[in-house]
Amino acid sequence: MLALCMIIKGTADEAPLLDNCLKSISGHVDRIFLDLNAPKGKKVSPKILAVAKKYKTDYKEVEWTGNFVQARTDNFARAKDADWIMWLDADDTVTNPEKIKDVIAVAGKDVDGIYINYEYAHDNHGNITVEHDVARLIQNNGTHEWKSSFSDSEVTVHETLNPRRRVHSAKNEEFWVVHHSNNERMDASLQRNIKLLEQ
Repeated sequence: MLALCMIIKGTADEAPLLDNCLKSISGHVDRIFLDLNAPKGKKVSPKILAVAKKYKTDYKEVEWTGNFVQARTDNFARAKDADWIMWLDADDTVTNPEKIKDVIAVAGKDVDGIYINYEYAHDNHGNITVEHDVARLIQNNGTHEWKSSFSDSEVTVHETLNPRRRVHSAKNEEFWVVHHSNNERMDASLQRNIKLLEQ
């Protein structure tokens, strides 16, 4: 089984992005586990819930603590029966998603993680300005864990999926992930990260 795991900011403005993301991947994964995050004392937006239901996801409302590593780890733990896990953010889409299971089949059981190209930023003409390879698919065999770029014991600003020990990894270009953002979203992320650093 291939599971898609996502942590989602539970605000109304995320709903169209999440809808676009899930539209690009729906039918190409077996289960979708969404953790819908809202600050303490607040509810997840009905618009987000509507999208989660539209794509028949296994969603859960979660109180946001500001710890991205713990949020990702908890989200992955929900896919305990999956053979492979893929992850995305709400403002991502997948190009050529029909290739995902073929890529997994070719990789076989000897490969623990598969790196996929991430088109992270584009200029006003649509040209790629920032891209890098990201571990998007991992075998659910305990070989990978989420870690903070700074310290596991503190509130995290940026999290990465890292091997726990020596693993066999592969890179594939049959499908790729595209990031969709704008200046307003990037500014909001910057302000959020500054607050987290100040903590």
